[in-house]
Amino acid sequence: MVSSAYIEHLADLVRDGEVEERLVDEAVMRILNLKNDLGLFENPFKYIDESGEQEVILCKEHREAARRMAEASFVLLKNDRVLPLKTSEKILVVGNGAINPRIQGGGCAKLKTNFTLIPFKEMEKYATCDYADYSDAGKLLASSHYDKVVIFMVLPEDCDSEAFDRTHISFPQE
Repeated sequence: MVSSAYIEHLADLVRDGEVEERLVDEAVMRILNLKNDLGLFENPFKYIDESGEQEVILCKEHREAARRMAEASFVLLKNDRVLPLKTSEKILVVGNGAINPRIQGGGCAKLKTNFTLIPFKEMEKYATCDYADYSDAGKLLASSHYDKVVIFMVLPEDCDSEAFDRTHISFPQE
């Protein structure tokens, strides 16, 4: 866990009687039993096999299945005739997420992928695209004609990470 809540507070909570010690013991025992059942005390690297990773996890069939699942999971909140893109259109793509996508959150939720598609490069295959970061978008819009503007809004890691629960959906001003 990324959070330091347990390190900083659990011992005091147990000492003060707010959390029963047996609950902590039970939670720890579940983890230890699982590790024992998996044989990880005898061989902590038992399930690490680089050849298996390439042959099974990263095989073409599994990558294609992962792509189909990802495509099926997208949610488009609103489409005012923006999609699908047309090859005849000139599109302004705004936001760092289009050229530097963040996969998942930060901390333990961060992923290092073997295959990452860059949205801007993928869009260039279907239409004429220009890229601008947030601060330059207005200048480009004023100086050129664009048929469409597609904005990629990505939260910074310190706003979208394990142990950083958010109580709102607004974006930081910076």
